[in-house]
Amino acid sequence: MQINPNFELAVEGVETELVHISRFLHQQIKESITEANRLGKKLIGDNWEEIIRKVQNIQAIPRL
Repeated sequence: MQINPNFELAVEGVETELVHISRFLHQQIKESITEANRLGKKLIGDNWEEIIRKVQNIQAIPRL
């Protein structure tokens, strides 16, 4: 999972309001995912790692 995409490569030489908004929204999403993971670990407890291993195997399937 790419948590910190390289915006500079995606928009080389461009500093627009849209780029700044994209960075801000990406940071908000990152914080929400981090918090959801923390709460999930707390809720599920010891089964967290086992569940993550199963999900990672599913995510490894290429998307068309």
